[in-house]
Amino acid sequence: MCSGLPAEAIQAVIVVCLLLVISGLVPRVTAPLHLYIAISIAAGLTHIDGGESAAVVALVWISILCLFDRRWNGWASHAPTRVVVGDAPFWIGIPQAAAIALKVQCSVIYLHSATAKFGTEAWIDGSAIYYVTRMEMFGVSGTLAPLVLAITSIPAGSFFITYGVIASEILIAVLIWLPVRGRLIAVGISLALHASIIVLLGIGSFGLIMVGVVLAAAVTYETVANPRNSKTDYAPKIAATDRHQLSQSSASAGDATAIPR
Repeated sequence: MCSGLPAEAIQAVIVVCLLLVISGLVPRVTAPLHLYIAISIAAGLTHIDGGESAAVVALVWISILCLFDRRWNGWASHAPTRVVVGDAPFWIGIPQAAAIALKVQCSVIYLHSATAKFGTEAWIDGSAIYYVTRMEMFGVSGTLAPLVLAITSIPAGSFFITYGVIASEILIAVLIWLPVRGRLIAVGISLALHASIIVLLGIGSFGLIMVGVVLAAAVTYETVANPRNSKTDYAPKIAATDRHQLSQSSASAGDATAIPR
């Protein structure tokens, strides 16, 4: 990105572009820009923790969603499809598919993470957290380290936390498909899980990205892919047309039954 420019200039350009993304200005323009920045950063990183790839894939679906968002301000309260569907109802299938794909991605990531753990003996016997918190590179640190090390040194404590992580991942993968309340619970579980990992193990970027992916998957389905939103766009037009046709029919019926003079 911006090859030939000094590193400081490239960083400044990226910061300005991301501030535009955060502002919500013209989502159909800034979302593809966000995707391009994510791809550029992921391609240039030397230490990758997996979150960058998840972000790129998620931003593909989000960019497709935003291409059908004609709002000037992405933070506006009304759903994006209320602008598009009224003009071309058949296009609603594309953002719907993108929203569902985002949910599939979120669910697959967490299900794969949970089921893959059963291939390791430490996760099966419940001692994985004991070893994770004592790893040389990603071990627990900070003021909470003595407390965490003390809890995980107890077999019951290590077992509870180990299977708590697995249960949390499975719950997120399932709850993301439920109605609003279930999806909000999934967001809360994801936030608690990754906040704990960030605070205790210092693995920040992956956790922040995954919380963002879960949040995006939770809200896009309600605001974009929900067919009820599309009905609100052209329902008034249909209702007005029906009233007009009804009045014409009534007038015609009145003329037909009128007594000739």
